[in-house]
Amino acid sequence: MLSYIPDAFIILFFLSFIIFRLFFSEQLAKKIFSKISIIFGLIGWLLMFSCSLSEEVFATDFLIYDSDTYFLKSILMACATLYFATINISKSYKNYDSILYIIAFSIICSFIFCLSANNFLILFLGIEGLVFSICFLLMTSKTKEFRSQNALKYFVTSSIATTIFLYGCSLYYSEFGSLCFSQIGSKLNVVVVSGTILIFCALLFEIHAAAFHSWAIDIYEKAPMRVVMFLDSAFLFFMFFVFAKTVSILIWRGILFYKPFLCFISIASMAIGGLMPFLQKNIKKFAAYSSIGHIGFAMTILASARYPTEFKISMFYIATYAAASLGFFCCILNIKKNAQITEFSDLKGCLSHTPVVGYILVLTMFAMVASPPFVNFFAKMNILKFLIRSNDYILLWSATIYSILSFLYTIKALRFLFIDKKSDDAVRSQQKFYIALLPLILLILSNFFSNQIQNSFSSIFIDKSS
Repeated sequence: MLSYIPDAFIILFFLSFIIFRLFFSEQLAKKIFSKISIIFGLIGWLLMFSCSLSEEVFATDFLIYDSDTYFLKSILMACATLYFATINISKSYKNYDSILYIIAFSIICSFIFCLSANNFLILFLGIEGLVFSICFLLMTSKTKEFRSQNALKYFVTSSIATTIFLYGCSLYYSEFGSLCFSQIGSKLNVVVVSGTILIFCALLFEIHAAAFHSWAIDIYEKAPMRVVMFLDSAFLFFMFFVFAKTVSILIWRGILFYKPFLCFISIASMAIGGLMPFLQKNIKKFAAYSSIGHIGFAMTILASARYPTEFKISMFYIATYAAASLGFFCCILNIKKNAQITEFSDLKGCLSHTPVVGYILVLTMFAMVASPPFVNFFAKMNILKFLIRSNDYILLWSATIYSILSFLYTIKALRFLFIDKKSDDAVRSQQKFYIALLPLILLILSNFFSNQIQNSFSSIFIDKSS
């Protein structure tokens, strides 16, 4: 019964931030928030990690608490605490508004709702919390020209996806009389199939898979680099987890019926994500199309798996991609230039003027396309081996071609780093390369405990609520 205490602690802390900000000045709130966030982040991590060591399962019709979800929550709190600590060490908190700390804990609370959800209503609350948090992030952009336009565009398109999601949930409720995951049956009639497709379309919008990706291209291009870093790493990972969890709940018993739909989305995403990056000069649009391709590659497992526990392979792949993407954007943010860096051509002279950051950038980009010796390579090999065992040769050939294309477009993008540029506008480092080095070290060390991580993902997709 005490399993909900860590979640309640984080939510109460978030509410205290809001109340504190109402009564104190901006400068005071900024200094206090930057310090207290680390302390409460550590306390939250300790609570989450201690609960992950317990085998107790506490489930209601709305929430579920077990060791595996708390393990993911502990990773979430560890990453958040590390982020807050990095801000303090680099003294960059002086450049942030205090509202950003409130938004950060709003995002954490939304992730917690998504992870603990045992009901579509709780899942809806978590997703909507993320949507509003991202809208506020876009509104805090220093680029006044696009911030209102970006936030409004994302809010309107997300509202459409929300409407579709709720309509799909209403169809499920009319058929089963409940929105609790454990009470969802395995019927295959018109109402259930329609509800499933609608819910999937709404979630495919959130992970910007093919045919639902147009919003991501515009948002990525005009959003601040730090917001794009969040969208391409933490947000992408947790939303893919939500999608995979929904697939495991709704359709795994009738997977053969839905397989053509999932195969089409997967292949279309890999086609767009494999070809469009060749045409991109803008770094953020390149990252947007690249993430679409990786989503399609990971979805091959969802389309070919027979049991939900096999989804661990795709979850592990997305986790490694998110870590590599985090390192990539940390490198870009660590490079300082008189003009804003928006295109790969702006990185000319990077290897000669900032060799440490330049070579870290090269390594992280190769990690993004799953090259050895990074754990991403073994995550990709696991997917290809699974497709071979499953005899899904269409998906196998599509994934193989995408892997080759992704390696080629990475080489094409990196060619600018090897071009020396001697000018007053040359790139230079901000001497914070250790921030970008952390994800790279993590991807190398993960080779030693990759099996443990995959096993934790596997047990998450086992139904424990009944």
